[in-house]
Formats: sequence, structure tokens, C-alpha cells
Amino acid sequence: MNTNQPVAPEGRLLDWRSAYGFLRDAGQYSLAKALSLDVIALETEVADLKERNNFLVAAGQHWLTVGRENDELRAEVATLREQWIKTSHEITQVLGKALRYPWLKDDQKNFPGTTEADGVCVGEHVPESLASEAADCIAALRKQLEESQRLHEIEYRRNLVLQRDNSALRVKAELAAEIRQRPAP
Repeated sequence: MNTNQPVAPEGRLLDWRSAYGFLRDAGQYSLAKALSLDVIALETEVADLKERNNFLVAAGQHWLTVGRENDELRAEVATLREQWIKTSHEITQVLGKALRYPWLKDDQKNFPGTTEADGVCVGEHVPESLASEAADCIAALRKQLEESQRLHEIEYRRNLVLQRDNSALRVKAELAAEIRQRPAP
């Protein structure tokens, strides 16, 4: 039995209010006052502990929520990563075919069992490098087209000049033939 706690005459432990009353009635005013101050301090400490406990419970619930959200975000990132990889592959295949990269199906020695569905071999290219190559090809083709259009324009104008010259020669030839067919005077 704890000897620091007041004991009722029957030998049972008292709660603090009963102990306070017991000590006061027994004339132990300084002990009763000390007991009440200790109880007030303990009640304050218990209230603080309850507040800290409530905070910790709330924090724990918050971290559980954050953990669930984190798991959801990780799943979403994984899904987006898979979609990006698929899209990246599709882009490299489209650009590789447009740039006339070799088909995997045409090299059965290195890629046995491949079909047209397996696409083209772009090596270590990524969509960005293939897009850059495609842009260079487009720029070169535009330059060739512009040169071809310029040469076509020159040829067209030369043909117009030749047609005019041919028309003029035809008219001269017709006039000459007409003059020859006239009877001499």
C-alpha cells in the first residue's frame, strides 16, 4: 500500500477530494493545501497531456491522409509514366517511318520473328532527336522545292518567250508562203 496517500480509518485509499476533507478535518491544513496545489498542478499537466495527445492524434491522422494521398499520387505518376512511354514509342515509330528508317521485319537475323507491327529500328533515338532530324529534312526539302520552283519559273518564262518567237516565226512563214503563192505581176 502507498504510504504517501491518505488512508481512511477503514484502510481504503481516498480520492483527492476525500483526502483533502480528511486532512482538513484532522487539522492538517498545510498538508491539505499542499495536496490541493499538487492536484491542481496534476490536473493542469493532465490537460496539457490531453491537448498534446489530441495534437498527436490529429497529426497521425493527417500523416495517414498524406500517406494515402502520396500513394494515390505515386499511382498516378506511374500511370502517367506508362502513358508517356507508350506515346513516346508511338512518336518514334511515326517519325522513324517518315524518315525511312529500316524495318525490323527486314532484318530477321538480328530481330527474328518480327513483323510489320513491330515497326522500324530507330536505334537510340528519342522523339526529340527524331523530330530534330525530321525538321532538318523538312528544311532541306523546302530548299529543294524553292529551287525547283525557281527553275520552273525560269523554264516557264523561257517557254513563253519561245512560244512568242514560234508564233512570230509562224506568222512570218505564213506571210512568206502567201507571198510565194501570189502570181507575179
